[in-house]
Amino acid sequence: MEFRKAPKGILICKRCSACFYKKSWHHSGDQFISEHKKRDMPVSFASCPACWMEMHNQFEGKLIIKNFPEKQMTELFNLIRAYCKRAYLRDSQDRLIRSERGKGNAVLYFTENQLAMRLAKKIRDRFKRVEIRPHYAKKSWDSASIELTFRGNPAS
Repeated sequence: MEFRKAPKGILICKRCSACFYKKSWHHSGDQFISEHKKRDMPVSFASCPACWMEMHNQFEGKLIIKNFPEKQMTELFNLIRAYCKRAYLRDSQDRLIRSERGKGNAVLYFTENQLAMRLAKKIRDRFKRVEIRPHYAKKSWDSASIELTFRGNPAS
């Protein structure tokens, strides 16, 4: 998601407390706020891009998981949670926005299309019997929908 020129000072997200400082978003801004006090920089509040996307039901990556085995459902969703947590710790703007589950199917929405693709590859590496088919939006090169299908018997 592209934005206008970077503001001067520190911009703090009202929702998640991420800080925009020196042209990038960072986790909790305690260190930036202390630097702000030393340099007398302006502080303003707004929504970070990830929170804005979440509030407006926007996403860049969509991962559709089909035909996953019920026996491995817990393991699959533990892998998804752990992977998304590590991605968030690396970058405050990489997030799983929401997930929808059905019987043997799931749809996951992400703030970054690369995060969706990396997670699909991680699931394929872990479970082996998985086929990945990426689909990119015709109008916007930012948006991607990845279809991940488990091959074989869904009961196994």
